[in-house]
Amino acid sequence: METTDEISYGVEPIGQDKHNPKYYQEMPLKTDTYDFSLKIPQVIELIRKKQSVIFEGARFAGKRRAIVGSIVSRVSRYHQSFTPRILVLTFERESAEYFFEQVKEQIEHMTQVKLSICVGSTKVRDNIRELQAGCQIVFGTPARLVDLISRGVLKLGDVKFLVMYCNRHLPAEFQEPLQGIARHLSPNFQYLITHPLGANFDFQLLQTYTFSRFGKSTSIVDTTPHFHRLNVNTDPLYKRDVMWMIHNNQRVGIICDRADLTMLDIWLGDFLCPIKCLIPTYKKLPSKGRERRHYIKQSKTLFKERVASYQWGILVMLQESVKFAPNALDGSLDAIIIIGTCSKMHDPEYRDHMLVKPGGHIFVNIPDFQFNCPDPDLELTTN
Repeated sequence: METTDEISYGVEPIGQDKHNPKYYQEMPLKTDTYDFSLKIPQVIELIRKKQSVIFEGARFAGKRRAIVGSIVSRVSRYHQSFTPRILVLTFERESAEYFFEQVKEQIEHMTQVKLSICVGSTKVRDNIRELQAGCQIVFGTPARLVDLISRGVLKLGDVKFLVMYCNRHLPAEFQEPLQGIARHLSPNFQYLITHPLGANFDFQLLQTYTFSRFGKSTSIVDTTPHFHRLNVNTDPLYKRDVMWMIHNNQRVGIICDRADLTMLDIWLGDFLCPIKCLIPTYKKLPSKGRERRHYIKQSKTLFKERVASYQWGILVMLQESVKFAPNALDGSLDAIIIIGTCSKMHDPEYRDHMLVKPGGHIFVNIPDFQFNCPDPDLELTTN
Protein backbone atom coordinates (compact mmCIF):
# COMPACT_ATOMS: atom_id res chain seq x y z
CA MET A 1 0.00 0.00 0.00
CA GLU A 2 1.46 3.31 -1.04
CA THR A 3 1.74 6.14 1.46
CA THR A 4 1.70 9.80 0.61
CA ASP A 5 3.08 12.73 2.53
CA GLU A 6 0.65 15.03 4.28
CA ILE A 7 -0.07 18.07 2.13
CA SER A 8 -0.13 21.40 3.99
CA TYR A 9 -0.52 24.74 2.23
CA GLY A 10 2.39 26.92 3.31
CA VAL A 11 5.87 28.10 2.38
CA GLU A 12 8.54 25.66 3.47
CA PRO A 13 11.38 27.05 5.60
CA ILE A 14 14.72 27.33 3.87
CA GLY A 15 18.32 27.62 5.00
CA GLN A 16 18.95 27.42 8.73
CA ASP A 17 15.24 27.83 9.51
CA LYS A 18 14.47 24.45 7.91
CA HIS A 19 15.99 22.38 10.73
CA ASN A 20 15.65 24.96 13.52
CA PRO A 21 12.00 25.41 14.46
CA LYS A 22 11.27 28.41 16.67
CA TYR A 23 9.32 28.15 19.88
CA TYR A 24 7.85 31.48 20.90
CA GLN A 25 7.51 31.50 24.64
CA GLU A 26 6.37 34.53 26.60
CA MET A 27 9.02 37.26 26.48
CA PRO A 28 10.75 37.92 29.84
CA LEU A 29 9.93 41.40 31.12
CA LYS A 30 13.12 41.69 33.14
CA THR A 31 16.67 40.84 32.09
CA ASP A 32 20.17 42.09 32.78
CA THR A 33 19.80 44.82 30.16
CA TYR A 34 16.24 46.07 30.74
CA ASP A 35 13.46 46.02 33.31
CA PHE A 36 9.90 46.28 32.00
CA SER A 37 8.44 44.13 34.76
CA LEU A 38 5.03 44.91 36.24
CA LYS A 39 4.73 46.49 39.66
CA ILE A 40 2.08 44.04 40.85
CA PRO A 41 4.33 42.01 43.23
CA GLN A 42 5.65 45.22 44.77
CA VAL A 43 2.14 46.52 45.44
CA ILE A 44 0.95 43.23 46.96
CA GLU A 45 4.04 42.99 49.16
CA LEU A 46 3.43 46.47 50.59
CA ILE A 47 -0.20 45.60 51.25
CA ARG A 48 0.87 42.46 53.11
CA LYS A 49 3.11 44.65 55.27
CA LYS A 50 0.02 46.71 56.23
CA GLN A 51 1.17 49.78 54.27
CA SER A 52 -1.17 51.98 52.24
CA VAL A 53 -0.42 52.36 48.53
CA ILE A 54 -1.39 54.72 45.72
CA PHE A 55 -0.69 52.94 42.43
CA GLU A 56 -0.56 54.99 39.22
CA GLY A 57 0.04 53.13 36.00
CA ALA A 58 -0.49 53.17 32.26
CA ARG A 59 -2.93 50.86 30.55
CA PHE A 60 -2.19 47.16 31.14
CA ALA A 61 0.15 48.06 33.99
CA GLY A 62 -1.71 45.50 36.11
CA LYS A 63 -3.85 47.79 38.27
CA ARG A 64 -6.77 45.34 38.38
CA ARG A 65 -4.52 42.37 39.04
CA ALA A 66 -2.86 44.30 41.86
CA ILE A 67 -6.26 44.96 43.43
CA VAL A 68 -7.37 41.32 43.21
CA GLY A 69 -4.05 40.07 44.59
CA SER A 70 -4.11 42.60 47.42
CA ILE A 71 -7.65 41.67 48.45
CA VAL A 72 -6.83 37.97 48.44
CA SER A 73 -3.70 38.62 50.54
CA ARG A 74 -5.79 40.39 53.19
CA VAL A 75 -8.55 37.78 53.43
CA SER A 76 -8.54 35.81 56.65
CA ARG A 77 -10.30 32.47 56.69
CA TYR A 78 -10.03 32.30 60.47
CA HIS A 79 -11.69 35.65 61.21
CA GLN A 80 -15.29 35.30 62.29
CA SER A 81 -17.13 38.59 61.93
CA PHE A 82 -20.58 39.69 60.89
CA THR A 83 -19.32 43.12 59.81
CA PRO A 84 -17.19 43.84 56.71
CA ARG A 85 -13.41 43.89 57.04
CA ILE A 86 -12.61 44.77 53.41
CA LEU A 87 -14.44 47.42 51.38
CA VAL A 88 -13.94 47.66 47.60
CA LEU A 89 -15.19 50.97 46.24
CA THR A 90 -15.55 51.59 42.50
CA PHE A 91 -17.33 54.30 40.56
CA GLU A 92 -18.74 51.99 37.85
CA ARG A 93 -21.00 49.00 38.27
CA GLU A 94 -19.04 46.95 35.72
CA SER A 95 -15.80 47.37 37.68
CA ALA A 96 -17.42 46.23 40.92
CA GLU A 97 -18.85 43.16 39.20
CA TYR A 98 -15.45 42.35 37.68
CA PHE A 99 -13.63 42.47 41.02
CA PHE A 100 -16.39 40.49 42.69
CA GLU A 101 -16.12 37.66 40.16
CA GLN A 102 -12.31 37.62 40.20
CA VAL A 103 -11.98 37.55 43.99
CA LYS A 104 -14.77 35.00 44.30
CA GLU A 105 -12.90 32.72 41.91
CA GLN A 106 -9.62 33.16 43.79
CA ILE A 107 -11.06 32.32 47.24
CA GLU A 108 -13.63 29.70 46.25
CA HIS A 109 -11.80 27.22 48.49
CA MET A 110 -12.47 29.48 51.49
CA THR A 111 -16.10 28.54 51.90
CA GLN A 112 -16.42 30.37 55.21
CA VAL A 113 -15.53 33.75 53.66
CA LYS A 114 -18.67 35.54 52.48
CA LEU A 115 -18.84 38.26 49.84
CA SER A 116 -21.51 40.78 48.88
CA ILE A 117 -21.82 43.02 45.85
CA CYS A 118 -23.88 46.18 46.32
CA VAL A 119 -24.47 47.93 42.99
CA GLY A 120 -27.42 49.24 41.06
CA SER A 121 -28.04 45.98 39.19
CA THR A 122 -28.66 44.03 42.43
CA LYS A 123 -31.78 44.15 44.56
CA VAL A 124 -31.60 46.09 47.80
CA ARG A 125 -33.35 43.34 49.74
CA ASP A 126 -30.73 40.84 48.59
CA ASN A 127 -27.96 43.16 49.80
CA ILE A 128 -29.72 43.59 53.16
CA ARG A 129 -30.09 39.83 53.59
CA GLU A 130 -26.42 39.19 52.77
CA LEU A 131 -25.14 41.93 55.08
CA GLN A 132 -27.36 40.82 57.95
CA ALA A 133 -26.11 37.25 57.51
CA GLY A 134 -22.53 38.53 57.76
CA CYS A 135 -19.83 38.99 55.13
CA GLN A 136 -16.15 39.84 55.19
CA ILE A 137 -15.78 41.59 51.81
CA VAL A 138 -18.16 44.17 50.32
CA PHE A 139 -17.97 45.43 46.74
CA GLY A 140 -20.02 48.43 45.78
CA THR A 141 -20.58 51.82 44.22
CA PRO A 142 -20.87 54.96 46.38
CA ALA A 143 -24.59 55.58 45.90
CA ARG A 144 -25.70 52.05 46.88
CA LEU A 145 -23.28 51.91 49.82
CA VAL A 146 -24.61 55.20 51.21
CA ASP A 147 -28.16 53.89 50.84
CA LEU A 148 -27.31 50.75 52.82
CA ILE A 149 -25.52 52.83 55.47
CA SER A 150 -28.59 55.03 55.88
CA ARG A 151 -30.73 51.91 56.34
CA GLY A 152 -28.43 50.82 59.17
CA VAL A 153 -27.50 47.45 57.64
CA LEU A 154 -23.96 48.30 56.46
CA LYS A 155 -21.50 48.85 59.31
CA LEU A 156 -18.05 50.17 58.34
CA GLY A 157 -16.56 50.52 61.80
CA ASP A 158 -14.55 47.29 61.45
CA VAL A 159 -13.21 47.93 57.94
CA LYS A 160 -9.43 47.48 58.00
CA PHE A 161 -8.68 47.62 54.29
CA LEU A 162 -10.25 49.96 51.72
CA VAL A 163 -9.74 49.60 47.96
CA MET A 164 -10.64 52.44 45.61
CA TYR A 165 -10.47 51.85 41.86
CA CYS A 166 -10.56 54.96 39.66
CA ASN A 167 -10.34 54.60 35.90
CA ARG A 168 -10.14 58.38 35.50
CA HIS A 169 -9.87 61.50 37.66
CA LEU A 170 -11.82 61.68 40.92
CA PRO A 171 -15.47 62.36 39.94
CA ALA A 172 -16.80 65.55 41.56
CA GLU A 173 -20.35 64.19 41.64
CA PHE A 174 -19.31 61.61 44.24
CA GLN A 175 -18.28 64.17 46.84
CA GLU A 176 -21.33 63.72 49.06
CA PRO A 177 -21.37 59.88 48.86
CA LEU A 178 -17.67 59.77 49.73
CA GLN A 179 -18.27 62.04 52.70
CA GLY A 180 -21.11 59.79 53.86
CA ILE A 181 -18.87 56.70 53.63
CA ALA A 182 -15.84 58.36 55.25
CA ARG A 183 -17.82 59.34 58.36
CA HIS A 184 -18.37 55.69 59.22
CA LEU A 185 -14.83 54.39 58.56
CA SER A 186 -12.60 53.47 61.46
CA PRO A 187 -9.43 55.54 62.03
CA ASN A 188 -6.05 54.32 60.72
CA PHE A 189 -7.47 51.99 58.07
CA GLN A 190 -5.22 50.69 55.30
CA TYR A 191 -6.05 51.58 51.70
CA LEU A 192 -5.09 50.91 48.10
CA ILE A 193 -5.97 53.50 45.45
CA THR A 194 -5.31 52.88 41.75
CA HIS A 195 -5.75 55.36 38.91
CA PRO A 196 -4.50 55.69 35.31
CA LEU A 197 -1.28 57.40 34.46
CA GLY A 198 -1.86 61.09 33.73
CA ALA A 199 -5.46 61.09 34.98
CA ASN A 200 -4.79 64.11 37.25
CA PHE A 201 -5.98 62.25 40.32
CA ASP A 202 -6.00 64.79 43.16
CA PHE A 203 -5.29 63.08 46.49
CA GLN A 204 -5.69 66.36 48.37
CA LEU A 205 -9.17 66.71 46.91
CA LEU A 206 -9.95 63.21 48.16
CA GLN A 207 -8.72 64.24 51.61
CA THR A 208 -11.07 67.20 51.46
CA TYR A 209 -14.00 64.98 50.48
CA THR A 210 -13.28 62.48 53.28
CA PHE A 211 -12.26 64.81 56.14
CA SER A 212 -8.58 63.75 55.89
CA ARG A 213 -9.34 60.16 56.86
CA PHE A 214 -6.67 58.77 54.52
CA GLY A 215 -3.29 58.51 56.23
CA LYS A 216 0.25 58.23 54.88
CA SER A 217 0.88 56.10 51.83
CA THR A 218 3.57 54.85 49.46
CA SER A 219 3.31 56.03 45.87
CA ILE A 220 4.13 53.58 43.04
CA VAL A 221 4.20 54.85 39.46
CA ASP A 222 4.55 52.63 36.39
CA THR A 223 5.39 54.74 33.34
CA THR A 224 6.37 51.92 30.97
CA PRO A 225 4.16 51.97 27.82
CA HIS A 226 2.44 48.72 27.00
CA PHE A 227 4.13 48.59 23.59
CA HIS A 228 7.54 48.31 25.28
CA ARG A 229 6.44 45.09 26.97
CA LEU A 230 5.78 43.41 23.63
CA ASN A 231 8.12 41.63 21.23
CA VAL A 232 7.68 42.90 17.68
CA ASN A 233 9.18 40.08 15.62
CA THR A 234 10.25 40.69 12.02
CA ASP A 235 11.74 37.23 11.49
CA PRO A 236 9.81 34.90 9.15
CA LEU A 237 6.93 33.14 10.89
CA TYR A 238 6.19 29.78 9.30
CA LYS A 239 3.09 27.68 9.58
CA ARG A 240 4.82 25.01 11.69
CA ASP A 241 5.66 27.71 14.28
CA VAL A 242 2.02 28.79 14.51
CA MET A 243 0.97 25.16 14.87
CA TRP A 244 3.38 24.80 17.79
CA MET A 245 1.76 27.78 19.53
CA ILE A 246 -1.67 26.24 18.99
CA HIS A 247 -0.37 22.89 20.26
CA ASN A 248 0.43 24.68 23.54
CA ASN A 249 -3.14 26.04 23.77
CA GLN A 250 -2.09 29.61 23.14
CA ARG A 251 -4.44 32.39 22.05
CA VAL A 252 -3.32 33.67 18.66
CA GLY A 253 -5.02 36.52 16.84
CA ILE A 254 -4.78 37.05 13.08
CA ILE A 255 -5.50 40.55 11.79
CA CYS A 256 -6.04 40.90 8.07
CA ASP A 257 -7.94 42.76 5.39
CA ARG A 258 -11.04 41.42 3.71
CA ALA A 259 -9.03 40.70 0.54
CA ASP A 260 -6.85 38.25 2.50
CA LEU A 261 -9.71 36.05 3.72
CA THR A 262 -9.61 33.60 0.80
CA MET A 263 -5.91 32.93 1.24
CA LEU A 264 -6.35 32.74 5.01
CA ASP A 265 -9.18 30.21 4.65
CA ILE A 266 -6.88 27.91 2.66
CA TRP A 267 -4.01 28.41 5.10
CA LEU A 268 -6.15 27.50 8.13
CA GLY A 269 -7.64 24.44 6.47
CA ASP A 270 -5.58 21.86 8.40
CA PHE A 271 -5.46 23.60 11.79
CA LEU A 272 -7.03 21.36 14.42
CA CYS A 273 -8.14 24.01 16.90
CA PRO A 274 -11.08 26.31 17.62
CA ILE A 275 -11.27 29.20 15.15
CA LYS A 276 -13.38 32.25 15.97
CA CYS A 277 -14.02 35.10 13.55
CA LEU A 278 -14.71 38.74 14.37
CA ILE A 279 -15.88 39.61 10.89
CA PRO A 280 -18.96 41.81 10.40
CA THR A 281 -21.61 40.84 7.90
CA TYR A 282 -21.46 44.14 6.01
CA LYS A 283 -18.84 44.61 3.32
CA LYS A 284 -18.54 48.35 3.76
CA LEU A 285 -19.52 50.34 6.82
CA PRO A 286 -21.84 53.26 6.01
CA SER A 287 -20.20 56.63 6.59
CA LYS A 288 -22.94 58.06 8.81
CA GLY A 289 -26.55 57.85 9.86
CA ARG A 290 -28.82 55.38 11.61
CA GLU A 291 -27.70 52.50 9.41
CA ARG A 292 -24.09 52.96 10.55
CA ARG A 293 -25.07 52.96 14.24
CA HIS A 294 -27.16 49.83 13.69
CA TYR A 295 -24.28 47.97 12.03
CA ILE A 296 -21.84 48.98 14.77
CA LYS A 297 -24.21 47.91 17.55
CA GLN A 298 -24.95 44.61 15.81
CA SER A 299 -21.24 43.91 15.30
CA LYS A 300 -20.34 44.69 18.91
CA THR A 301 -23.04 42.32 20.18
CA LEU A 302 -21.85 39.53 17.87
CA PHE A 303 -18.19 40.08 18.79
CA LYS A 304 -18.98 40.06 22.50
CA GLU A 305 -20.70 36.67 22.24
CA ARG A 306 -17.85 35.11 20.28
CA VAL A 307 -15.11 36.49 22.52
CA ALA A 308 -16.96 35.16 25.59
CA SER A 309 -16.73 31.62 24.16
CA TYR A 310 -13.12 31.97 23.01
CA GLN A 311 -10.70 30.09 25.27
CA TRP A 312 -7.79 29.21 22.98
CA GLY A 313 -6.97 28.75 19.32
CA ILE A 314 -7.18 31.16 16.39
CA LEU A 315 -9.09 34.44 16.45
CA VAL A 316 -9.50 36.05 13.03
CA MET A 317 -10.22 39.78 12.90
CA LEU A 318 -10.49 42.29 10.13
CA GLN A 319 -8.34 45.39 10.49
CA GLU A 320 -11.47 47.52 10.41
CA SER A 321 -13.08 45.43 13.18
CA VAL A 322 -10.33 45.75 15.79
CA LYS A 323 -11.73 49.04 17.03
CA PHE A 324 -15.07 47.30 17.75
CA ALA A 325 -13.55 44.37 19.64
CA PRO A 326 -14.83 43.96 23.24
CA ASN A 327 -12.69 45.37 26.03
CA ALA A 328 -12.55 41.88 27.52
CA LEU A 329 -10.22 40.93 24.66
CA ASP A 330 -7.68 43.63 25.47
CA GLY A 331 -4.42 42.31 26.88
CA SER A 332 -5.52 38.67 26.63
CA LEU A 333 -3.84 37.28 23.47
CA ASP A 334 -0.48 35.54 23.54
CA ALA A 335 0.36 36.80 20.05
CA ILE A 336 -1.10 38.53 17.02
CA ILE A 337 -0.20 38.01 13.37
CA ILE A 338 -0.63 41.09 11.19
CA ILE A 339 -1.22 40.21 7.54
CA GLY A 340 -0.84 42.75 4.80
CA THR A 341 1.65 44.60 2.67
CA CYS A 342 2.20 47.27 5.31
CA SER A 343 1.81 47.25 9.06
CA LYS A 344 -0.61 49.74 10.59
CA MET A 345 0.86 49.70 14.09
CA HIS A 346 2.07 53.27 13.67
CA ASP A 347 -1.46 54.54 13.07
CA PRO A 348 -2.93 55.80 16.38
CA GLU A 349 -6.45 54.96 15.18
CA TYR A 350 -5.68 51.23 15.42
CA ARG A 351 -5.15 49.42 18.67
CA ASP A 352 -3.84 46.07 17.46
CA HIS A 353 -1.05 45.90 20.03
CA MET A 354 -3.51 46.54 22.88
CA LEU A 355 -4.92 43.04 22.33
CA VAL A 356 -1.64 41.36 23.33
CA LYS A 357 -0.77 40.69 26.95
CA PRO A 358 2.55 41.88 28.42
CA GLY A 359 5.36 39.65 27.19
CA GLY A 360 3.41 38.65 24.07
CA HIS A 361 4.47 38.77 20.43
CA ILE A 362 3.53 40.70 17.31
CA PHE A 363 4.45 39.02 14.02
CA VAL A 364 4.61 41.08 10.84
CA ASN A 365 6.60 38.82 8.48
CA ILE A 366 4.60 35.79 7.31
CA PRO A 367 6.01 34.31 4.08
CA ASP A 368 2.78 32.44 3.32
CA PHE A 369 0.94 35.73 2.79
CA GLN A 370 3.46 37.59 0.68
CA PHE A 371 1.85 36.35 -2.53
CA ASN A 372 -1.52 36.86 -4.13
CA CYS A 373 -4.25 34.30 -3.59
CA PRO A 374 -4.16 31.56 -6.23
CA ASP A 375 -6.83 31.72 -8.90
CA PRO A 376 -9.36 28.92 -8.19
CA ASP A 377 -9.97 28.52 -11.92
CA LEU A 378 -6.28 27.96 -12.61
CA GLU A 379 -5.69 24.44 -13.92
CA LEU A 380 -2.44 22.81 -12.84
CA THR A 381 -0.88 20.64 -15.51
CA THR A 382 2.07 18.33 -15.25
CA ASN A 383 4.40 17.19 -17.97
